[in-house]
Amino acid sequence: MSYESYRLIDTEKILEREAGVFRCNRSDSGLVSTLSESELGFTCQCKAGLMEIKPIKTDSDYREVLKEIETLMMASPDTAEGERLDVLVTLVEAYESKHYPLDLPDPVAAIKFEMERKGLTVKDLEPMIGKSNRVYEILNHKRSLTLKMIWNLHERLGIPAESLIKPSVKMRVSRTRAEN
Repeated sequence: MSYESYRLIDTEKILEREAGVFRCNRSDSGLVSTLSESELGFTCQCKAGLMEIKPIKTDSDYREVLKEIETLMMASPDTAEGERLDVLVTLVEAYESKHYPLDLPDPVAAIKFEMERKGLTVKDLEPMIGKSNRVYEILNHKRSLTLKMIWNLHERLGIPAESLIKPSVKMRVSRTRAEN
């Protein structure tokens, strides 16, 4: 494919797409050509026309894409707009995970949050952690969670295991002081 025909791709309409190959119809000449995804480069074709997707590099790009996503939120899944929405959301997720990573909560904070959210008491945690004095030790950062406790809290309360296995901030501080 020559450079000139690549530049004219915006005048082409997709007739079909199969296994990464696009069959295109040039609107100005009626000529049918076949293009691979690699020949298209970073540009994607949709049935409705050219869909140009650029990487999100700056905060300004990020805000611009968020505005566009907002306009596409009601798009049907199997339409050009729906496909564009899927691609843009994926780009935003990648940008956010790189630039705005979410740190997992402290295990005790996660337990207390679930207790408050579900209206649970210390007594309600006993089947998952042990007797009430053990529950208080956990909630006051005096004792670490065991693997069995983590499993029970994850299974019964739905707290992400990743949050529960993270060492508690207060426990790390007290261990550091004890070592010094």
